[in-house]
Amino acid sequence: MGEIGTVEDLLVGRAVLEAEQIAGRPTRRFFLFAEGRQSVTFTLTTNDFAGRTRTIEVRAGKQQVVTWPTEDGYSDVIITAKESADFRQRFAGRAAEK
Repeated sequence: MGEIGTVEDLLVGRAVLEAEQIAGRPTRRFFLFAEGRQSVTFTLTTNDFAGRTRTIEVRAGKQQVVTWPTEDGYSDVIITAKESADFRQRFAGRAAEK
């Protein structure tokens, strides 16, 4: 596993993407952090390929991990935070199968 991308909004939280293999298939794991004093409501939306829209509330000072499927190793996901109109990150790409 290696960190592929990071986006930070210090007033809200951050999202980190890692690629990994689960049962021999490429998968994405998003680590969602609420590092401030308030909870953060993240919405993960598929822009293309596999997946469905998911809304995750992360309590203040906590993190949650969201596993996201790929389609032949490809994924394209947009993450937003309800608490900040400026928090928007797109994670798109392909993870090679091992």
